[in-house]
Amino acid sequence: MPQPDTSHSLGVQIFPFRELTPLSTAQAKAESLAAALGMAQQDAVAAQSEADQARDDLVAVVSRLEGLEWQHKAAVEQIQGAHQEQVLALRAGLSEAREQAEQARHALDVAKARHEADLALLRGELDRQVSQLADLRAALQRPLPALEPVVSKQAEGAS
Repeated sequence: MPQPDTSHSLGVQIFPFRELTPLSTAQAKAESLAAALGMAQQDAVAAQSEADQARDDLVAVVSRLEGLEWQHKAAVEQIQGAHQEQVLALRAGLSEAREQAEQARHALDVAKARHEADLALLRGELDRQVSQLADLRAALQRPLPALEPVVSKQAEGAS
């Protein structure tokens, strides 16, 4: 028996017959078409399986992206909330610092005024003491009046 030729791309076995009857030719074509149809069906099933897997993978990816989007949105809201809290805290701290600075300025102004008043009093006292010293110097510069001896007056009074 002759060996079949299996080099055909459809895998159909072709027997080298020189004389084929129309029935055998039609039958060979039908078998060839049936084999091709079987392979096409197998390819279609495999393609459908791949498409189903790709769809499932896509659904998983979309689901994961939606989850990440939700997490991202929550993180952004949390960051914005924290930022807003920091801004409010900074504004409150700035307001408090301004108030403290104003109080410090007022206290400094009061201290300056007291210091100037104290200096004016001290200058007045210093001027008064300098004037007294000048008067004492002048008095010390004048000659003393002659004093009568006190002993002789007492002796006269005893006699």
